[in-house]
Amino acid sequence: MDYDLQFAGWGPDYGNALSFTDLWITDGGSNRMGYSNPEYDKLIKAAQGELATDEKAQWEAQQDAEKIMLAEDYGLAPVYQRAANILLNPNVKGLAIYNYGPDYSFQWITIEGE
Repeated sequence: MDYDLQFAGWGPDYGNALSFTDLWITDGGSNRMGYSNPEYDKLIKAAQGELATDEKAQWEAQQDAEKIMLAEDYGLAPVYQRAANILLNPNVKGLAIYNYGPDYSFQWITIEGE
């Protein structure tokens, strides 16, 4: 980790902000920049544990953790949010498009009409 800047990307695995915020827990498996802040860890672990069943409280804990990461420690500087435009022939049916995990599934595609 002897560098000045790292450029990396991540796509969510599941439909909860924890798919991003839990990346930066001290000594976490995906924390390849060595980020560490005990207050951040405490908030994310609470969001994973006792706050997991309270959506509003979990969201607030993650927002507080994100403020620490972005506005106090400057651990990350988001550059862009990925998006895609899809042009699909109206005869193609059954393309599954996902918001997280894999982008698409072609398993159920059929071609109808001409």
